[in-house]
Amino acid sequence: MRRALAIFSVAALGALAGAAPAAATSCPGAAQCPWTATAAFGSYGLSSFGNPNDVVSDGSGNTYIADYYGNRVIAQKPDGTQLWAKGHNNADGSAGSASGEFSHPAALALNSAGTKLYVVDRSNQRVQVLDPANGGFISSFGSQGNTNGQFADPTGIAIGPPPAEDVYVVDFGTGRIQRFTAAGAYIDQFTVGSAIDVAVAASGSLYVSSYYGNNVLQYGPAPTYTAGVTGGGYGSGNGQFKQPWGIAVDGSGNVWVADSVNNRIQELSSTLTYVARFGHNGGDGTSGTGQIEFASPQGVSVNGTSVYVADHANARVQVMTTSGTFVRDILSPGFPSSRLMLNAPGGIDVGPDGNLWVADTDNNRVLKVDPATGTILLRIGRGGGDGPSGSATGQLSAPTAVAIDDAGDVYVADKANNRVSKFSGTSGAYIRSFGSAGGGDGQLSAPEGVDVDALGDVWVADTGNSRVEEFAPDGTFLRRLGQGGAGAGQFTNPAGVRLDAGGDPWVLDTGQSEVEQFTPTATWLSRLSGPGTPLGYLDSPRHLAFGADGSVVVGDSANARVQTFDPLTGDPLLTWGSAGSAPGQFGDARGVAVRPGEVWASDPSLNRLQRFTIPVPGVPTGLGASAIGPGHATLTGTVDDGGGAAAWTFQYGPTPALGSHTTYRTTATGAPEQASVRVDGLQPGTTYSYRLLVRTPAGSAQSAVQTFTTTNPPGPAGADGAAGATGAAGATGATGAPGPAGATGPAGARGRDATVACKTSKAVRGRVRTTCTVKLAAAASARGARVVARLTRGHTLLARAAGAGGTLVLRARAAARGRCELRVDVMSGRRSLRHTITEVRL
Repeated sequence: MRRALAIFSVAALGALAGAAPAAATSCPGAAQCPWTATAAFGSYGLSSFGNPNDVVSDGSGNTYIADYYGNRVIAQKPDGTQLWAKGHNNADGSAGSASGEFSHPAALALNSAGTKLYVVDRSNQRVQVLDPANGGFISSFGSQGNTNGQFADPTGIAIGPPPAEDVYVVDFGTGRIQRFTAAGAYIDQFTVGSAIDVAVAASGSLYVSSYYGNNVLQYGPAPTYTAGVTGGGYGSGNGQFKQPWGIAVDGSGNVWVADSVNNRIQELSSTLTYVARFGHNGGDGTSGTGQIEFASPQGVSVNGTSVYVADHANARVQVMTTSGTFVRDILSPGFPSSRLMLNAPGGIDVGPDGNLWVADTDNNRVLKVDPATGTILLRIGRGGGDGPSGSATGQLSAPTAVAIDDAGDVYVADKANNRVSKFSGTSGAYIRSFGSAGGGDGQLSAPEGVDVDALGDVWVADTGNSRVEEFAPDGTFLRRLGQGGAGAGQFTNPAGVRLDAGGDPWVLDTGQSEVEQFTPTATWLSRLSGPGTPLGYLDSPRHLAFGADGSVVVGDSANARVQTFDPLTGDPLLTWGSAGSAPGQFGDARGVAVRPGEVWASDPSLNRLQRFTIPVPGVPTGLGASAIGPGHATLTGTVDDGGGAAAWTFQYGPTPALGSHTTYRTTATGAPEQASVRVDGLQPGTTYSYRLLVRTPAGSAQSAVQTFTTTNPPGPAGADGAAGATGAAGATGATGAPGPAGATGPAGARGRDATVACKTSKAVRGRVRTTCTVKLAAAASARGARVVARLTRGHTLLARAAGAGGTLVLRARAAARGRCELRVDVMSGRRSLRHTITEVRL
């Protein structure tokens, strides 16, 4: 949707003649930046499963699931309803360390009587024992360390045969398997390099999956653990493995292995010879989302003729028969509080109701989120937004950006499906989609950015084709913008596009780490920033937004920060964030969005959204001009940044114009600060108007206009009077009177690049017409200068016109009558040769 933009933000980028360079305020983290993150929502996973890591079932058909990133253990009845869920804060997905709380539960084992459920609580370096009937805590054993009975990264568990039913725990961090009594007392251990899981046959023999060894090893019963046969080896062929994980033994003694990177389940004989494989295309190593298709399966168990698979990356459990017939999917009923679970969130936007929309990229869905609580309000995607990717109508595959129109409907850049889809922002119902794979007009290649203008036209960052395309509301192709290359108006894999209030598209050229601005008719205007790490430079930006002050707010992705820029000059204004995981830091500052008084940023690396509360600055006070000379003056005033960081600007020019020159400085003190700057290059004997402007992405404030007059240079000294005549001897002649003072020379004429004269007519048919006649100087015309005129009130653009000089006509609605500002820029390439800001009354 079109974004609010103030008067100083709608002109093309360029360095103002005579302007001093800006010094951006850096806020690298919570300790130094007054804009600390006041909220952070999200954790890794789906609302259904944060990715199941293991699964077991009992004799009654109940299923127990280790929800790894959901930090909980779930029990479900045979009919799919929840029996119980245990974890921190009522199993809301957050990690905990108290009894009955978990941090990455990795593996499960159930005793033969069905009275004890053993849980490998991986990040807490322990094993917990729960009551399978109600999830109640029974006991725990283990602690962090390398000595007997301690763990340095436990990942697998198995129960030995009765009557002892000893417990075998794989300690991946130390490459050993430890044996405990059923009560958790340490017995003995043996070493297996890169062991990740273990299973125990009825005979007491052990089968161990070796994660980096890419094989399965057999050992004799305790306590000798005699090495037996080895099966497997690296590869995708029958009986070969790529990082095998979970392992189980069925009632016939056959061994089942979750071959994680090969995205399949393999069945081996008790002597570890190949029997069968199950997965996409018969288990050829590729992932899939259909029945008996897997994506990084990590847990497997067998109960009778039923095989249970923890289909980790598909966030589900699949049940099949031992012959490979699909039985059912198991999905969790969700978190009690609709906790925000994310997997590499990308672009974000704000709807007209103020709610956030998030492209939850690797979860293949789009979410509508309450910004006050982080609660999910609406899910869009396959399976109600909790299923895997899909290409059918209304399904999504790797959505990377969202845009909300004025009606609240949502447009999604559906990257892997090479299309844009539109959904109802109220119900999530599918409306339409357009685009297909290819490089022709109206075709798309991995589009990553989308926006919609006031007319309903849709602009798409066609990333793989290094261009932007515009579509009509019905999906009809209208025009293309840009092409592959490094010149003006050319791109390398642009990943984002946003339109400002004037309808100008701004394109994030991710491959060249630049932002480029165009007119609504696809004429290139200017380029912002460039690749680098110093303040004011960008590294792989993908998303931007516009602040209430008109600034361009950019997610500086690979630099792990957010930066704001002045859209006219390209000067950096403010920046905050640094690499890290603490509040206010980023692993990857990706999507950005602006709400009143807030800037939001998504972080696909840390799977979260952060809110930065930003105050609106107060009106500057105490303006004054001192040390005034023929060509200079010092301007001062008091900046009230509202309790945070702010950029401030003196705008000045020969009365009544403002803005012939501007100078930027910044403050990050969090308290009122004295602003002071010396301006040079003024004309002698001239009255200047000036004002002080303070801005943050939350808004801007400006002082009343003040004036000062430069002095004239002193005239030459008067000539000495003639010497007196010599009198009589002894008498001294009187001293001659001094001659009159020399006249002051005239002030030097002020050079101009253009003359501008504007006139506003009366309302006709509901429109008010302002006509500006612009006469370019010969030198400006020779440089190919052009003129851009904009009529604004506050932050609202009323009318806009551009040309190469001559007559420009701006038409605004009659309802816009009142006091407005007219800005006329004379542009030469990226540079503003001259601009004026004058007050007009419609």
